[in-house]
Amino acid sequence: EISVRIFRDGAELGEGKLLSLKMGKSEAKEIRTGQEFGMAIKSRTVLVEGDSIQGFKVDKKEKKIKF
Repeated sequence: EISVRIFRDGAELGEGKLLSLKMGKSEAKEIRTGQEFGMAIKSRTVLVEGDSIQGFKVDKKEKKIKF
């Protein structure tokens, strides 16, 4: 699951989830610099032209603690 941060004029506006990433009509897992693509994002923040989107993944690791 990929999360996204949305920025406008250098300020972070909010976060959301990346629902899909597509190149043409095909699902994509990765997009290279300079390629055109489309994406669906679930967020409470309204996107406007010029906003920046930063994707990130959070890995959760479970640790056992002995007492």
